[in-house]
Amino acid sequence: MCFKRGLSGEDIDALLELSSDSGGDSEANDLEPLLTDIGTSSSSGDESEDSEPVRDNGASKSSGAAKAPSKTSMVNVYGALPIDYFLALFPELLLEHIVYQTNLYAVQKGKENLRLTLPELKVFLGICLVMTYIRYPRIRNYWSTESGFQKDLVADSTPLNRFEEIRRYLHFKDNSDTLSFQNYRVARMRPVIDALNEAFCSAVDSEEYQSIATRW
Repeated sequence: MCFKRGLSGEDIDALLELSSDSGGDSEANDLEPLLTDIGTSSSSGDESEDSEPVRDNGASKSSGAAKAPSKTSMVNVYGALPIDYFLALFPELLLEHIVYQTNLYAVQKGKENLRLTLPELKVFLGICLVMTYIRYPRIRNYWSTESGFQKDLVADSTPLNRFEEIRRYLHFKDNSDTLSFQNYRVARMRPVIDALNEAFCSAVDSEEYQSIATRW
């Protein structure tokens, strides 16, 4: 910490000697260097304490600042309810494709009476979403008869046996197309990936610079 310098004994003696001399103009001229010296020494401490070093963050050296994303980006997804946005990004054509492939796979496995419908698939996907934020150690706990476990939102939507049946035969691509499976197993999800990529690209008019924010 820096303290302002006060008048020393020598400074006081000098002032007393000057005050006893005659001549107003000469007195002022003699006082000026002394007061200037005192003020300079005291102000130097203030400047060293109050002044902050200028930090160079490298912005002045950059050739040009990055262009900020425009606030007028056009979002092509509209709706009053969350389900409207979900269906815009997860289109009905994709859901119908999943229904068809699931029923086809069930028949291939000898289960000819699965007969999954589009409304049933939507309920199934909704239950899967609920299970992502209400987590139980076992799937059966959502249908438990104990009041502390059972979730009416899930249990009243579909029976447990039907949920597990759909989960067992859920499919996205025809298994008879074995050529696509030889290279990579993600081919089983290729129809879903392609449909989602197309939906996401059409959901917003993209720009050269994008800003992505993540909230936890």
